[in-house]
Amino acid sequence: MVSHITKALDALATTNPILYEYNGQSQFWIRVNGDVTQDRQQELTSSGRPATDTGYSHPRPGTDITVFVDYHTKTWWRKTDIMLPNPHPSMTPNPGGSTSPVCDPGLDITNSPQTTVASIRTAMSCGNMRIIGTQRINGVDAIKLAGAIKAGPRPHDQGSLTLWVNPATYLPLRTQWILPGTPDDVENFQWLPPTPANLARLTVPIPAGFTQVAPPQKP
Repeated sequence: MVSHITKALDALATTNPILYEYNGQSQFWIRVNGDVTQDRQQELTSSGRPATDTGYSHPRPGTDITVFVDYHTKTWWRKTDIMLPNPHPSMTPNPGGSTSPVCDPGLDITNSPQTTVASIRTAMSCGNMRIIGTQRINGVDAIKLAGAIKAGPRPHDQGSLTLWVNPATYLPLRTQWILPGTPDDVENFQWLPPTPANLARLTVPIPAGFTQVAPPQKP
């Protein structure tokens, strides 16, 4: 089973999908394509309606464009910043070997499709993921696996990963990470192909009638 999941994760490198994450209070889309990054985060009200919508695009190294929409004040703003490049890891294994501690997935587990894939693959490299049952996730009878992971340099730095995978694609539908010193983290995933309709989800729409305002100034 682990080998099937690893192959499915490795195959993502050829499709370069959009990673969609949601947890009931927010939803998040991100895609990294070479040096170009786009991501969008929408915070939701208790009734599930948009509260804020934030889009980040990195059209070239060192340039960050932010668009923010506030549904409460019916305003929006846009700004461009010049930043140091922040490269993302590859979705494919490093042929020269990883410099990360063995079985330590790190804490930056949902920063991009690449870091998500790398963290799950690294956690599975511990070799103790076991099938513990099935559970219905968003209409899919997902296979549930769990195992202990090394979560730091000290002997007692132990954590765990529970992974729910689609039996048809072997791609993760949900992860639950338990790591020392951090809140339990549960993430739900969809791996969206980069179709025009899905790519459009990375762009924040400006609702009609909203007023453009100046972006906040840095302190």
